[in-house]
Amino acid sequence: MIDVSNTSLDVDLQGLPLSGWEDMMLEAMMPWVQTGSLFINIFMVVAFLLKAWGLYNINTKLGEPHPWLSWVPVVQVYSFVKAGGKDGIWVLWLILGFIAFIIPGIVIAIIISHGISKRTGRWVWSTLGIIFFDFIMLPVIGYKLEAGEKTKETSAKETSAKETKTSEVEEL
Repeated sequence: MIDVSNTSLDVDLQGLPLSGWEDMMLEAMMPWVQTGSLFINIFMVVAFLLKAWGLYNINTKLGEPHPWLSWVPVVQVYSFVKAGGKDGIWVLWLILGFIAFIIPGIVIAIIISHGISKRTGRWVWSTLGIIFFDFIMLPVIGYKLEAGEKTKETSAKETSAKETKTSEVEEL
């Protein structure tokens, strides 16, 4: 007969048996898990701040009425949509696209990202960068715009203003 009264199994709060070795391993891993969680949280805060700064600079340069909305976490989606040149209803389409099915939300996010690229005079590579690494691409575009690089919209306005001045001079 097998004697089971002499086993050294402890039982945790959920009723799962743990040996002393497994319990010791869990206690040894907790500081590493907590440290990893801390680094992930710091990364997320830094990524949010970089994205917000980039969106703020882009919206400021594009002449959007409320660029400070990029600093508000939930309302940042509205700032993203406005930077893409879309109406406010696109926020609803973006949110519903992700709630209902993932694919429509991704497609709408790609359309908005491409709108940002087009409005700032960038190529398709910028669209891909915004889609996959928005916390890197948006600050890069925002920095370049802040440093004096012209957008397509400002270039078009300056060109039309020059054409208007030259036509006025020719009329005189």
